[in-house]
Amino acid sequence: MKFSVRQKSRGTRFGVLNIENHEIQTPCCSLYSRGGVVPHLTTDVLDSMGSVPSIFHLSLQTTIDQPGIETINQSNYNGIKPFLGLEGFITYLSIQDPGQEVRQGYNEEKSVSVWTPGGRKKVDVNQFKAVLESFKPNMAECLCDTIPASGQTEKRIRKSVDRTLKFLDQCIEEREKTKSLISCNLLGVIEGSSSETQRIRSAKETSQRPVPGFVLEGFNSSVYNWCSLLQKTLEFLPDDKPRLIHGIGSPEEVVLAVECGVDIFDSSYPCQVAERGCALDIKWSRKRFKPELTYLPSTSERLEGELKNSEDSLNELSTSSHQKEIVGGGTSFEINLNHTRYSSDFTSLVSGCTCYCCTNHTRAYVHHLLVTKEMLSKVLLMIHNLYEYCQFFTGIRLSIEEDNFEEFKRNFTESHLL
Repeated sequence: MKFSVRQKSRGTRFGVLNIENHEIQTPCCSLYSRGGVVPHLTTDVLDSMGSVPSIFHLSLQTTIDQPGIETINQSNYNGIKPFLGLEGFITYLSIQDPGQEVRQGYNEEKSVSVWTPGGRKKVDVNQFKAVLESFKPNMAECLCDTIPASGQTEKRIRKSVDRTLKFLDQCIEEREKTKSLISCNLLGVIEGSSSETQRIRSAKETSQRPVPGFVLEGFNSSVYNWCSLLQKTLEFLPDDKPRLIHGIGSPEEVVLAVECGVDIFDSSYPCQVAERGCALDIKWSRKRFKPELTYLPSTSERLEGELKNSEDSLNELSTSSHQKEIVGGGTSFEINLNHTRYSSDFTSLVSGCTCYCCTNHTRAYVHHLLVTKEMLSKVLLMIHNLYEYCQFFTGIRLSIEEDNFEEFKRNFTESHLL
Protein backbone atom coordinates (compact mmCIF):
# COMPACT_ATOMS: atom_id res chain seq x y z
CA MET A 1 0.00 0.00 0.00
CA LYS A 2 1.41 3.35 -1.07
CA PHE A 3 -0.01 6.84 -0.77
CA SER A 4 1.24 10.00 -2.45
CA VAL A 5 0.04 13.60 -2.41
CA ARG A 6 -0.15 14.94 -5.98
CA GLN A 7 -1.53 18.41 -5.24
CA LYS A 8 -1.63 20.38 -2.01
CA SER A 9 -3.11 23.80 -1.35
CA ARG A 10 -3.07 25.01 2.24
CA GLY A 11 -4.57 22.05 4.11
CA THR A 12 -6.38 20.35 1.22
CA ARG A 13 -4.74 17.35 -0.46
CA PHE A 14 -5.34 15.64 -3.79
CA GLY A 15 -3.75 12.23 -3.39
CA VAL A 16 -3.53 8.77 -4.89
CA LEU A 17 -3.73 5.54 -2.90
CA ASN A 18 -2.17 2.55 -4.68
CA ILE A 19 -3.19 -0.81 -3.28
CA GLU A 20 -3.64 -4.21 -4.96
CA ASN A 21 -3.57 -2.88 -8.54
CA HIS A 22 -6.11 -0.19 -7.62
CA GLU A 23 -5.35 3.50 -7.98
CA ILE A 24 -7.78 5.42 -5.78
CA GLN A 25 -7.92 9.20 -5.95
CA THR A 26 -8.57 11.12 -2.74
CA PRO A 27 -10.44 12.84 -1.12
CA CYS A 28 -13.01 10.09 -1.49
CA CYS A 29 -15.52 8.05 0.46
CA SER A 30 -15.66 4.33 1.10
CA LEU A 31 -18.71 2.19 0.34
CA TYR A 32 -20.59 1.71 3.61
CA SER A 33 -22.06 -1.70 4.39
CA ARG A 34 -23.79 -3.63 7.15
CA GLY A 35 -23.01 -7.31 7.43
CA GLY A 36 -21.12 -7.11 4.16
CA VAL A 37 -24.08 -5.72 2.21
CA VAL A 38 -24.72 -2.15 1.08
CA PRO A 39 -28.05 -1.29 2.76
CA HIS A 40 -31.07 -1.52 0.43
CA LEU A 41 -29.00 -2.31 -2.69
CA THR A 42 -28.51 -5.70 -4.35
CA THR A 43 -25.26 -6.47 -6.13
CA ASP A 44 -26.77 -6.08 -9.60
CA VAL A 45 -28.25 -2.70 -8.71
CA LEU A 46 -24.89 -1.62 -7.33
CA ASP A 47 -23.16 -2.78 -10.52
CA SER A 48 -25.63 -0.87 -12.70
CA MET A 49 -24.81 2.39 -10.90
CA GLY A 50 -21.45 2.57 -12.63
CA SER A 51 -18.98 4.63 -10.64
CA VAL A 52 -19.11 3.63 -6.97
CA PRO A 53 -16.37 3.85 -4.30
CA SER A 54 -13.56 1.33 -4.72
CA ILE A 55 -13.10 0.81 -0.98
CA PHE A 56 -15.74 -1.51 0.48
CA HIS A 57 -16.21 -0.67 4.16
CA LEU A 58 -16.88 -3.65 6.43
CA SER A 59 -17.24 -3.38 10.20
CA LEU A 60 -16.31 -5.96 12.81
CA GLN A 61 -19.50 -5.06 14.65
CA THR A 62 -21.74 -6.26 11.80
CA THR A 63 -19.67 -9.20 10.51
CA ILE A 64 -18.15 -10.97 13.52
CA ASP A 65 -21.34 -12.98 14.16
CA GLN A 66 -22.63 -13.20 10.59
CA PRO A 67 -21.02 -14.37 8.43
CA GLY A 68 -18.43 -14.84 11.17
CA ILE A 69 -15.07 -16.59 11.27
CA GLU A 70 -16.40 -20.16 11.23
CA THR A 71 -18.45 -19.67 8.07
CA ILE A 72 -15.56 -18.07 6.18
CA ASN A 73 -13.09 -20.73 7.34
CA GLN A 74 -15.42 -23.59 6.37
CA SER A 75 -16.00 -22.19 2.90
CA ASN A 76 -13.71 -22.71 -0.06
CA TYR A 77 -13.14 -18.97 -0.32
CA ASN A 78 -9.88 -17.28 0.54
CA GLY A 79 -11.21 -14.61 2.86
CA ILE A 80 -14.38 -12.57 3.14
CA LYS A 81 -13.90 -10.71 -0.16
CA PRO A 82 -14.72 -13.64 -2.51
CA PHE A 83 -17.36 -14.94 -0.07
CA LEU A 84 -19.27 -11.65 -0.41
CA GLY A 85 -18.54 -11.32 -4.13
CA LEU A 86 -16.33 -8.27 -3.69
CA GLU A 87 -13.47 -9.21 -6.01
CA GLY A 88 -13.51 -5.80 -7.67
CA PHE A 89 -13.16 -3.90 -4.39
CA ILE A 90 -10.54 -3.05 -1.80
CA THR A 91 -11.87 -4.24 1.56
CA TYR A 92 -11.47 -2.14 4.68
CA LEU A 93 -12.43 -3.47 8.12
CA SER A 94 -13.27 -1.01 10.91
CA ILE A 95 -14.03 -2.00 14.49
CA GLN A 96 -17.35 -0.22 15.00
CA ASP A 97 -20.14 0.53 12.54
CA PRO A 98 -19.72 4.26 11.76
CA GLY A 99 -23.46 4.49 11.12
CA GLN A 100 -24.28 3.63 14.73
CA GLU A 101 -23.55 5.43 17.96
CA VAL A 102 -20.74 3.83 19.96
CA ARG A 103 -21.84 2.67 23.40
CA GLN A 104 -19.49 3.78 26.12
CA GLY A 105 -18.38 2.17 29.34
CA TYR A 106 -17.92 -1.37 28.00
CA ASN A 107 -14.31 -1.46 26.77
CA GLU A 108 -11.75 -3.06 29.06
CA GLU A 109 -7.97 -3.21 29.42
CA LYS A 110 -7.68 -6.34 27.29
CA SER A 111 -10.75 -6.18 25.06
CA VAL A 112 -13.03 -3.95 23.02
CA SER A 113 -16.80 -4.44 23.00
CA VAL A 114 -18.86 -4.50 19.81
CA TRP A 115 -22.65 -4.76 19.77
CA THR A 116 -23.95 -7.37 17.38
CA PRO A 117 -27.58 -8.43 16.76
CA GLY A 118 -26.90 -11.13 19.37
CA GLY A 119 -25.72 -8.65 21.98
CA ARG A 120 -22.38 -7.56 23.38
CA LYS A 121 -19.25 -9.32 22.16
CA LYS A 122 -15.83 -8.73 23.69
CA VAL A 123 -12.90 -8.87 21.26
CA ASP A 124 -9.32 -9.17 22.48
CA VAL A 125 -6.09 -9.12 20.47
CA ASN A 126 -6.07 -12.88 19.84
CA GLN A 127 -9.67 -12.87 18.61
CA PHE A 128 -8.94 -9.87 16.41
CA LYS A 129 -5.94 -11.69 14.98
CA ALA A 130 -8.20 -14.67 14.17
CA VAL A 131 -10.64 -12.35 12.39
CA LEU A 132 -7.86 -10.84 10.27
CA GLU A 133 -6.52 -14.29 9.36
CA SER A 134 -10.00 -15.42 8.34
CA PHE A 135 -11.38 -12.29 6.64
CA LYS A 136 -8.10 -11.19 5.02
CA PRO A 137 -9.11 -7.53 4.53
CA ASN A 138 -6.82 -5.31 2.47
CA MET A 139 -6.88 -2.68 5.21
CA ALA A 140 -7.96 -2.92 8.83
CA GLU A 141 -8.42 -0.50 11.68
CA CYS A 142 -6.51 -1.64 14.74
CA LEU A 143 -8.36 -2.42 17.97
CA CYS A 144 -9.08 0.85 19.76
CA ASP A 145 -10.79 2.25 22.83
CA THR A 146 -13.03 4.82 21.16
CA ILE A 147 -15.04 7.14 23.40
CA PRO A 148 -17.54 9.93 22.58
CA ALA A 149 -16.26 13.35 21.58
CA SER A 150 -17.78 15.15 24.56
CA GLY A 151 -18.56 14.63 28.24
CA GLN A 152 -15.33 12.78 29.06
CA THR A 153 -12.93 13.41 31.93
CA GLU A 154 -9.24 13.98 31.25
CA LYS A 155 -8.48 10.74 33.09
CA ARG A 156 -10.81 8.70 30.84
CA ILE A 157 -9.44 10.36 27.71
CA ARG A 158 -5.87 9.57 28.73
CA LYS A 159 -6.85 5.96 29.41
CA SER A 160 -8.44 5.75 25.95
CA VAL A 161 -5.20 6.87 24.29
CA ASP A 162 -3.08 4.54 26.44
CA ARG A 163 -5.27 1.52 25.72
CA THR A 164 -5.35 2.25 21.99
CA LEU A 165 -1.56 2.53 21.80
CA LYS A 166 -1.23 -0.71 23.77
CA PHE A 167 -3.63 -2.49 21.41
CA LEU A 168 -1.64 -1.17 18.44
CA ASP A 169 1.68 -2.45 19.80
CA GLN A 170 0.18 -5.87 20.53
CA CYS A 171 -1.45 -6.13 17.10
CA ILE A 172 1.75 -5.10 15.32
CA GLU A 173 3.67 -7.73 17.30
CA GLU A 174 1.14 -10.44 16.37
CA ARG A 175 1.18 -9.41 12.72
CA GLU A 176 4.96 -9.67 12.54
CA LYS A 177 4.84 -13.17 14.04
CA THR A 178 2.13 -14.40 11.65
CA LYS A 179 3.06 -14.95 7.99
CA SER A 180 -0.54 -14.73 6.77
CA LEU A 181 -0.87 -11.23 8.23
CA ILE A 182 2.31 -9.69 6.83
CA SER A 183 0.40 -8.23 3.88
CA CYS A 184 -2.41 -6.84 6.06
CA ASN A 185 -2.33 -3.04 6.15
CA LEU A 186 -3.02 -2.34 9.82
CA LEU A 187 -4.00 1.29 10.36
CA GLY A 188 -3.14 3.15 13.55
CA VAL A 189 -5.98 4.87 15.39
CA ILE A 190 -5.88 8.44 16.68
CA GLU A 191 -7.93 8.95 19.84
CA GLY A 192 -8.14 11.81 22.34
CA SER A 193 -11.81 12.85 22.40
CA SER A 194 -12.04 16.63 23.00
CA SER A 195 -8.58 17.01 24.56
CA GLU A 196 -6.04 18.77 22.36
CA THR A 197 -3.19 17.53 24.54
CA GLN A 198 -4.24 13.90 24.24
CA ARG A 199 -5.00 14.22 20.51
CA ILE A 200 -1.50 15.50 19.88
CA ARG A 201 0.02 12.79 22.08
CA SER A 202 -1.96 10.12 20.26
CA ALA A 203 -0.90 11.48 16.86
CA LYS A 204 2.77 11.72 17.81
CA GLU A 205 2.93 8.26 19.39
CA THR A 206 0.96 6.50 16.65
CA SER A 207 3.00 8.07 13.84
CA GLN A 208 6.14 6.57 15.40
CA ARG A 209 4.74 3.05 14.88
CA PRO A 210 5.17 1.18 11.56
CA VAL A 211 1.66 1.79 10.22
CA PRO A 212 0.73 2.65 6.60
CA GLY A 213 -2.11 5.01 7.50
CA PHE A 214 -4.29 6.47 10.21
CA VAL A 215 -7.91 6.37 11.33
CA LEU A 216 -9.26 9.41 13.17
CA GLU A 217 -11.85 8.35 15.74
CA GLY A 218 -14.07 10.21 18.20
CA PHE A 219 -14.70 13.37 16.18
CA ASN A 220 -18.20 14.78 16.21
CA SER A 221 -19.53 18.05 14.83
CA SER A 222 -21.58 18.54 18.01
CA VAL A 223 -18.33 19.59 19.70
CA TYR A 224 -17.89 23.30 18.99
CA ASN A 225 -14.13 23.17 18.30
CA TRP A 226 -13.99 19.86 16.43
CA CYS A 227 -12.56 21.41 13.27
CA SER A 228 -9.70 23.28 14.93
CA LEU A 229 -8.99 20.17 17.02
CA LEU A 230 -8.83 18.07 13.85
CA GLN A 231 -6.55 20.57 12.14
CA LYS A 232 -4.21 20.64 15.13
CA THR A 233 -4.11 16.83 15.28
CA LEU A 234 -3.26 16.42 11.60
CA GLU A 235 -0.24 18.71 11.96
CA PHE A 236 1.49 15.85 13.78
CA LEU A 237 0.81 13.16 11.17
CA PRO A 238 3.12 12.52 8.18
CA ASP A 239 2.01 13.73 4.75
CA ASP A 240 2.81 10.49 2.93
CA LYS A 241 0.19 8.34 4.66
CA PRO A 242 -3.60 8.41 4.18
CA ARG A 243 -5.96 9.75 6.86
CA LEU A 244 -9.37 8.13 7.28
CA ILE A 245 -12.11 9.51 9.48
CA HIS A 246 -15.30 8.03 10.93
CA GLY A 247 -18.40 9.92 12.02
CA ILE A 248 -17.85 13.04 9.89
CA GLY A 249 -20.10 12.71 6.86
CA SER A 250 -22.51 15.56 6.21
CA PRO A 251 -21.48 17.77 3.26
CA GLU A 252 -20.50 20.80 5.35
CA GLU A 253 -18.46 18.57 7.68
CA VAL A 254 -16.75 16.94 4.70
CA VAL A 255 -15.76 20.31 3.21
CA LEU A 256 -14.28 21.45 6.52
CA ALA A 257 -12.45 18.14 7.11
CA VAL A 258 -11.05 18.12 3.56
CA GLU A 259 -9.77 21.63 4.19
CA CYS A 260 -7.96 20.27 7.25
CA GLY A 261 -6.35 17.46 5.25
CA VAL A 262 -8.54 14.35 5.64
CA ASP A 263 -8.41 11.90 2.72
CA ILE A 264 -11.06 9.18 3.15
CA PHE A 265 -14.55 9.32 4.68
CA ASP A 266 -17.19 6.68 5.36
CA SER A 267 -20.47 6.89 3.46
CA SER A 268 -22.95 6.04 6.21
CA TYR A 269 -24.45 9.54 5.86
CA PRO A 270 -26.31 9.02 2.53
CA CYS A 271 -27.69 5.76 3.94
CA GLN A 272 -28.98 7.51 7.08
CA VAL A 273 -30.60 10.19 4.92
CA ALA A 274 -32.32 7.56 2.77
CA GLU A 275 -33.61 5.71 5.81
CA ARG A 276 -35.42 8.80 7.04
CA GLY A 277 -37.12 9.17 3.68
CA CYS A 278 -35.02 12.05 2.39
CA ALA A 279 -33.16 12.72 -0.86
CA LEU A 280 -29.76 14.39 -0.88
CA ASP A 281 -29.43 17.67 -2.77
CA ILE A 282 -25.85 18.90 -2.38
CA LYS A 283 -25.54 22.21 -4.18
CA TRP A 284 -22.15 22.82 -5.75
CA SER A 285 -21.18 24.08 -9.18
CA ARG A 286 -22.05 21.43 -11.77
CA LYS A 287 -21.18 23.71 -14.70
CA ARG A 288 -17.64 22.37 -15.06
CA PHE A 289 -18.47 18.78 -14.30
CA LYS A 290 -21.55 17.15 -15.75
CA PRO A 291 -21.39 13.32 -15.58
CA GLU A 292 -22.83 11.07 -18.22
CA LEU A 293 -26.00 9.09 -17.59
CA THR A 294 -25.29 5.98 -15.55
CA TYR A 295 -27.61 3.98 -17.79
CA LEU A 296 -29.05 4.33 -21.30
CA PRO A 297 -32.72 5.47 -21.29
CA SER A 298 -35.22 4.37 -23.93
CA THR A 299 -36.80 6.80 -26.42
CA SER A 300 -39.98 7.13 -24.36
CA GLU A 301 -37.94 7.74 -21.22
CA ARG A 302 -35.93 10.46 -22.97
CA LEU A 303 -39.17 12.22 -24.00
CA GLU A 304 -40.48 11.95 -20.45
CA GLY A 305 -37.15 13.30 -19.21
CA GLU A 306 -37.45 16.37 -21.43
CA LEU A 307 -40.91 17.08 -20.02
CA LYS A 308 -39.62 16.62 -16.48
CA ASN A 309 -36.69 18.95 -17.12
CA SER A 310 -39.06 21.71 -18.23
CA GLU A 311 -41.11 21.15 -15.09
CA ASP A 312 -37.91 21.20 -13.03
CA SER A 313 -37.04 24.69 -14.24
CA LEU A 314 -40.52 25.98 -13.35
CA ASN A 315 -40.34 24.47 -9.87
CA GLU A 316 -36.74 25.45 -9.06
CA LEU A 317 -37.62 28.38 -6.80
CA SER A 318 -40.22 26.48 -4.81
CA THR A 319 -37.82 23.56 -4.49
CA SER A 320 -35.16 25.65 -2.78
CA SER A 321 -37.62 26.75 -0.11
CA HIS A 322 -38.85 23.19 0.42
CA GLN A 323 -35.41 21.92 1.33
CA LYS A 324 -35.19 24.11 4.40
CA GLU A 325 -38.54 22.98 5.81
CA ILE A 326 -37.73 19.44 6.80
CA VAL A 327 -40.40 17.66 8.78
CA GLY A 328 -39.16 15.40 11.56
CA GLY A 329 -35.55 16.56 11.47
CA GLY A 330 -32.88 16.63 8.80
CA THR A 331 -30.59 19.21 7.23
CA SER A 332 -30.61 21.79 4.47
CA PHE A 333 -29.03 19.16 2.20
CA GLU A 334 -32.14 16.99 2.31
CA ILE A 335 -35.51 16.95 0.59
CA ASN A 336 -37.96 15.26 2.94
CA LEU A 337 -40.15 13.25 0.60
CA ASN A 338 -42.37 12.10 3.46
CA HIS A 339 -44.09 15.49 3.34
CA THR A 340 -47.49 15.67 1.64
CA ARG A 341 -46.37 18.65 -0.47
CA TYR A 342 -44.57 16.17 -2.72
CA SER A 343 -47.66 14.05 -3.42
CA SER A 344 -48.25 16.03 -6.62
CA ASP A 345 -44.67 17.07 -7.44
CA PHE A 346 -43.87 15.35 -10.72
CA THR A 347 -40.30 16.63 -11.07
CA SER A 348 -37.17 14.55 -10.60
CA LEU A 349 -35.70 14.35 -7.10
CA VAL A 350 -32.88 16.76 -7.96
CA SER A 351 -32.75 18.84 -11.13
CA GLY A 352 -29.75 17.92 -13.27
CA CYS A 353 -29.02 14.63 -11.51
CA THR A 354 -28.45 11.73 -13.92
CA CYS A 355 -28.88 8.81 -11.51
CA TYR A 356 -31.36 6.03 -12.31
CA CYS A 357 -33.92 7.34 -9.82
CA CYS A 358 -33.91 10.93 -11.09
CA THR A 359 -33.91 9.81 -14.72
CA ASN A 360 -36.91 7.51 -14.32
CA HIS A 361 -38.98 8.62 -11.35
CA THR A 362 -40.49 11.64 -9.65
CA ARG A 363 -40.76 13.02 -6.14
CA ALA A 364 -44.45 12.16 -6.15
CA TYR A 365 -43.70 8.52 -6.91
CA VAL A 366 -41.09 8.19 -4.15
CA HIS A 367 -43.48 9.96 -1.75
CA HIS A 368 -46.15 7.39 -2.69
CA LEU A 369 -43.71 4.55 -1.98
CA LEU A 370 -42.84 6.03 1.41
CA VAL A 371 -46.50 6.50 2.38
CA THR A 372 -47.32 2.91 1.42
CA LYS A 373 -44.13 1.71 3.17
CA GLU A 374 -42.79 -0.01 0.08
CA MET A 375 -39.20 -1.29 0.25
CA LEU A 376 -38.56 0.23 -3.16
CA SER A 377 -38.63 3.72 -1.60
CA LYS A 378 -35.39 3.09 0.29
CA VAL A 379 -33.84 1.41 -2.75
CA LEU A 380 -34.46 4.42 -5.00
CA LEU A 381 -33.41 6.90 -2.32
CA MET A 382 -30.22 4.95 -1.65
CA ILE A 383 -29.39 4.86 -5.37
CA HIS A 384 -29.83 8.61 -5.62
CA ASN A 385 -28.13 9.54 -2.34
CA LEU A 386 -25.05 7.41 -2.92
CA TYR A 387 -24.73 8.75 -6.46
CA GLU A 388 -25.14 12.36 -5.30
CA TYR A 389 -22.60 11.86 -2.52
CA CYS A 390 -20.02 10.34 -4.88
CA GLN A 391 -20.47 13.17 -7.40
CA PHE A 392 -19.91 15.63 -4.56
CA PHE A 393 -16.53 14.02 -3.86
CA THR A 394 -15.68 14.09 -7.56
CA GLY A 395 -16.30 17.83 -7.52
CA ILE A 396 -14.06 18.23 -4.48
CA ARG A 397 -11.21 16.31 -6.13
CA LEU A 398 -11.46 18.31 -9.35
CA SER A 399 -11.43 21.59 -7.45
CA ILE A 400 -8.27 20.63 -5.53
CA GLU A 401 -6.56 19.22 -8.61
CA GLU A 402 -7.27 22.43 -10.51
CA ASP A 403 -6.33 24.59 -7.50
CA ASN A 404 -9.72 26.25 -7.06
CA PHE A 405 -11.02 24.62 -3.87
CA GLU A 406 -11.62 28.07 -2.37
CA GLU A 407 -14.06 28.83 -5.19
CA PHE A 408 -15.71 25.44 -4.70
CA LYS A 409 -16.11 26.11 -0.99
CA ARG A 410 -17.46 29.61 -1.60
CA ASN A 411 -20.06 28.36 -4.10
CA PHE A 412 -21.00 25.53 -1.78
CA THR A 413 -21.33 27.81 1.25
CA GLU A 414 -23.34 30.46 -0.58
CA SER A 415 -25.67 27.83 -2.01
CA HIS A 416 -26.48 26.41 1.40
CA LEU A 417 -26.19 29.65 3.38
CA LEU A 418 -23.99 28.00 5.99
